[in-house]
Amino acid sequence: MGKESLFLPITRTDNILKSDPDFPPASRDTIALITRATELFVQELSKSAGKNTKARGAKTLSYDDVANVVANDSRFAFLNDEIPRTQPYKGPAGAPEHTSSDKK
Repeated sequence: MGKESLFLPITRTDNILKSDPDFPPASRDTIALITRATELFVQELSKSAGKNTKARGAKTLSYDDVANVVANDSRFAFLNDEIPRTQPYKGPAGAPEHTSSDKK
């Protein structure tokens, strides 16, 4: 695998790995392999999320598209805490809910 086939900068992966004191020094080939695996992961996640975008008739990928893939595809279950589904805002706890009949 040559560096020319990578889209993500290998030096970025190297810097991320070096920032973790528990990660041992790695060879350039290992860093290139981790970079390629990262690219494939992002590609698969975005492809799956893109299917959600098309299914709802939209042209722009949204956070909810990605969150739905994470929630529904076991391959991405490890991301559930990092990419949760959004919840509608219901106001502060204990506050009365307003309805359209409240307007006078």
